Amino acid sequence: MNFSRKLIAIIMCLVPLFVLLILFNYSFLGLPNQSTNQRAKTFPVLITVFYEALCPDSKYFLSKQMLPAFKLAASIMDVKLVPYVR
Repeated sequence: MNFSRKLIAIIMCLVPLFVLLILFNYSFLGLPNQSTNQRAKTFPVLITVFYEALCPDSKYFLSKQMLPAFKLAASIMDVKLVPYVR
């Protein structure tokens, strides 16, 4: 009987502690939270596109696939266009 009372007392002390940890997002323990969990500054991804200047498929790729992708991720991309002219 004495053991079960100690167990209940320990559980009743730990539950508020866990609630505080969740509410404060682990910030007072030095664990990462949303404000410190930012992506480190890195080099952008280099994308080199070799295309034929007058090719309709190349035009389609650049306008319908490459341009929308660049608009979404311009901050992490460096694009180098290398045209081929016959």
